Amino acid sequence: MKFSATRLAVQLAASLALSAGFATAAHADDYTVFTSPPTLTGTQLAYTFSQVIAAGDFTMTVWAEGATEYDQMFTALSGSGVSFSGLSVYIQSSDEAGNLLNTPVPLSSASVSASSISTTVHDQSASFVFYEITGTASAAGTITGTVLDDTNFTPVATPVPEPGTWALMLGGLGVVGASLSKRRRA
Repeated sequence: MKFSATRLAVQLAASLALSAGFATAAHADDYTVFTSPPTLTGTQLAYTFSQVIAAGDFTMTVWAEGATEYDQMFTALSGSGVSFSGLSVYIQSSDEAGNLLNTPVPLSSASVSASSISTTVHDQSASFVFYEITGTASAAGTITGTVLDDTNFTPVATPVPEPGTWALMLGGLGVVGASLSKRRRA
């Protein structure tokens, strides 16, 4: 998964469209955050983000690129004065005509408290996953977080030896057995 300017432009355009569609109260601030280009740690892609929040109600949309058939673990921490109130997750994909589809993801394992959020999302479409966080800031503060992708990494299956390999192994065992048998007779 490489970082590409085209995908970033699509994210920005979709985010602007979503901001218009999900606007809440007039006094709420909307923030859009694109996760940093990923770093590879073992079998996981790690994305990070940080956003300064002004005092008042807010909605923050965090974008992360997904990988087919892997889980994404999302965590966010609020700074002093910032309090979380909700989390919604969507997978963005497109239909055959190229129209963007934002599919809500049911959150059976989400944990939302005033100071932290964590959830795991299974992405089956290799597209963008975006997280919408809502809350209130009594004073300006910062929200930081991490998205770990490929967290349900499936190891490569152990290969099964070919019949020729089995025959060679059995032949070797036969030679060893025959030489031990000759030693005992002598």
